[in-house]
Amino acid sequence: MAKILNQAFPPLAPDAIASYDYTDIANGLGVINFKAFTTETSAGVAYVLGTNNIYSAVIGNYSSSAGIRTLTFDSSPFNAPRTADGTAYLSYGVAGAATAQISGAAIIQKWNGTTATTMGGLVIGPTFTAAAGKLGEMQLLPFNLTQTRIAKGEQLRLVFYMSSAGADDTELGHDPQGRDGLVLSGASVTSAMNLFIPFKTEVGL
Repeated sequence: MAKILNQAFPPLAPDAIASYDYTDIANGLGVINFKAFTTETSAGVAYVLGTNNIYSAVIGNYSSSAGIRTLTFDSSPFNAPRTADGTAYLSYGVAGAATAQISGAAIIQKWNGTTATTMGGLVIGPTFTAAAGKLGEMQLLPFNLTQTRIAKGEQLRLVFYMSSAGADDTELGHDPQGRDGLVLSGASVTSAMNLFIPFKTEVGL
């Protein structure tokens, strides 16, 4: 009979480690890119956060009048709890005709179906003024997140406020495929809206 070696073998590494790269594990955070888009049914248009590069039902939010529009994007309910922490970033493109003035602001929240809890307080973006040769631009907003536990069944929410002055055409893009909108187009601007949220990797370090 073969002799059994008296040797202790190290435990297998948890499968979760395979989903993070070295940098994620070293700093304890992994970033997930949520993409803003819309779906449309006979009941109307819904604003959604997801992780796939799909075609949005509506490419951008368009207006030809002054005022503030409020867009609320919700993710699907989380199927496992996650803890958000660190600095989040929101990238988006805006455009306008003639001399339109456009400004945006946003809040990041978690939503449990009844109550919204703010994770990243209101951040106000710069005002973009359209001009000949430059009818659109990309903007990037940073959010210092309060460490927040998103429980199973809860959702991530992005509330975006789009303000425009005057009667010139304005547009905010929200198409993961980055297609041209009604006034939002060109090589230097895209209709894709991307929200980058850092989550604790929680791999037992």
